[in-house]
Amino acid sequence: MFKKILFFGIIFCMALTGSLEVWGKAPAQVTLNFAYWASASGEDAAFDSLVAKFQKKYPNIVINKQGGPFKDYYTKLETRIAGNDAPDITRIQYQQIGRYASNGVLLNITNKLGKDYNQDFNPALWNAVSYRNAVYAIPHHTDTLAVFYNKTFFDQLGIKAPDKLENAWTWDEFLAVAKRLKKENKAQYGFAVNWIYGNAYRWLPFLYQKGGAVLSPNLKKCVINSPEALDALKTSASFFKEGLVPAGTSVKGTENLNMLFATGVTGMLISGNWVIPYFEQNMTNYSYGVTYMPRGKAMASDLGGNALAVLKKSKHPKEALAFVKFMAEEENMKEFVEKGMFLPVRNSLSGDKMNYAIKPDLMRLFVNQAKTIPNHMAKTISQPSMTKINKVLADELDLVFTQGKDEKEALKTMQSQIERILKEKN
Repeated sequence: MFKKILFFGIIFCMALTGSLEVWGKAPAQVTLNFAYWASASGEDAAFDSLVAKFQKKYPNIVINKQGGPFKDYYTKLETRIAGNDAPDITRIQYQQIGRYASNGVLLNITNKLGKDYNQDFNPALWNAVSYRNAVYAIPHHTDTLAVFYNKTFFDQLGIKAPDKLENAWTWDEFLAVAKRLKKENKAQYGFAVNWIYGNAYRWLPFLYQKGGAVLSPNLKKCVINSPEALDALKTSASFFKEGLVPAGTSVKGTENLNMLFATGVTGMLISGNWVIPYFEQNMTNYSYGVTYMPRGKAMASDLGGNALAVLKKSKHPKEALAFVKFMAEEENMKEFVEKGMFLPVRNSLSGDKMNYAIKPDLMRLFVNQAKTIPNHMAKTISQPSMTKINKVLADELDLVFTQGKDEKEALKTMQSQIERILKEKN
């Protein structure tokens, strides 16, 4: 009888301490440095709340939050790594995972997760945290592109935007609406696309919708010089040739796209869910709505968002991974994305389960749109070479859009330069 009481007493104490150890004395206190950026107050509030919740569950682990702005984040991170001052945990964009994994910076956690751990995660996002069949981070959240439209203009013209994914406009239908907005003097321009400031990877959904790709299925060869890519590039170039978008909104443009849409200069805007708070505050003369990305041969949208990773140099990898896994638990992910206005990456957190404080109906549309992120595109953008590939895309797309460079010649240049990049040692 005494042994039974002792056994259950031990179990009870373990539950109270939240210890990571199954047997033995409670572990000594551990401090983990968590480096991250926060672009909005909702993100900071969510991190604060969840860190407090984690520390209540694991009182022996202290999370030292090291937040800051996104500007120069990776430069500062690399300086810390070089100076043997690396954090234990970092927030990281999906586009950066391959580069850091290939350089031996991130901890390979493949064998530290359960066999079916990834089953509830969006496959495209799980591909994005994998490099050479190994896992180096856990997806935390995503964001994606859809079409914002000026509902005031649409109502005046009797235009009804699709409200179901399967009824999304074709590109011909979308462009017809853009031309009508301009022709009937509702907006100076039909629309704009949020691929400015060199974010050329946001052109990839346009490419995939047409059936094209940058890299081969095994990611070893460049295949961008294709009829499908030519179709995508000509369609994109027509936006500028026909004056449907402002000239300063090319991939190297610096126009304030949010202001252009909020003030009615553009009738539509292809952008992400993160801009909703701006429109709620600044779009005072018009109402707006959101519909799905236009479709081509396939449906596709952008892969944005971030993951959480443990650095290889961490002195406390077990505790660091416990924190990363905690943040990715269903309940905690739900809290974070609702407060930060992001999209979940767990299949169990479908659109109807989310309770966003701002425009919940529109946010649920983005949750559904995220299902169209192509798996192969996710693998492509997480390659170590993606930073260099993005620059090639930005240079050539900008020349086509602003200088009228021939689309075929631009694709030839992309092909040759990306082939050269792939031959380099990553």
